[in-house]
Amino acid sequence: MRLVGGAVFADLLRALTPYRDDVVFVGGWVQALYVLELEGAGARVVRTSDIDLTISPTLEAGERPPLIDLLRAGGFKVDAYDGERGFEISKDDVDIDLLTEGPNPGEAVRIDGQPDLRVCGYPHQALLRENTRYILVGSEVDESLETPVEILIPTLPAYVMGKLLSSTRRSQRAKQAKDLAYVSELMARDDLRDRIVADLPPLLREYPNERELADQCLRSALNDDHLLSDVATQIIESSGFHVADDTPVRAQIKSRLTRLLTEGWDEAPGS
Repeated sequence: MRLVGGAVFADLLRALTPYRDDVVFVGGWVQALYVLELEGAGARVVRTSDIDLTISPTLEAGERPPLIDLLRAGGFKVDAYDGERGFEISKDDVDIDLLTEGPNPGEAVRIDGQPDLRVCGYPHQALLRENTRYILVGSEVDESLETPVEILIPTLPAYVMGKLLSSTRRSQRAKQAKDLAYVSELMARDDLRDRIVADLPPLLREYPNERELADQCLRSALNDDHLLSDVATQIIESSGFHVADDTPVRAQIKSRLTRLLTEGWDEAPGS
């Protein structure tokens, strides 16, 4: 399956080379990269139409060019909304969303150490930046990446937590469903599922407030048939197959999320 935006993703990696150890990719691409790492090129993934990455509220440029200048030099369209909000960044109709820690979702946060850089603040970004690993990205994403490069992504349990937490704050139901679709697809792979449920309990103990919110998200989703149907729609559309009755897909999703709750939470305090 050809990855939507693969060429833009490759261009972004090249543009951000000086900052590669300072940015963490956090959106739907992370789900795709984990599945591709496990199954190789051609693996089926839930598609995403943008690229999300998070940075620290303090990011000293030092002798490096400012991050936003590197994006412009890499051919990315960079437009400021106005003097107070963040930037619109895109290339070939693929949006690039820069994020950082902030209490109010979507509110602009100025990045110390970067000239006039403002990015969107969202809660729980620190959890994603504090629990990372390197992953190799190569030709399975885009043919131009003949030599694989290492980028930072959240660990599997941190990513799952991040998607559950972002799902609780979504104003658009389709995006809420897509967050859960990413989680469901990771839980659908035995190897990834085993790693998630094994490594999740220690993370939950380390972040008790986030654990409570994620727990609420999971329990609410499991009791929301309409939301589960929306999640099924996301997965069916990504499969490329026409499915008239989503009942079996909804049952699979519910089973995976239930397993995450019963096995991934079983060692956490208060479970």
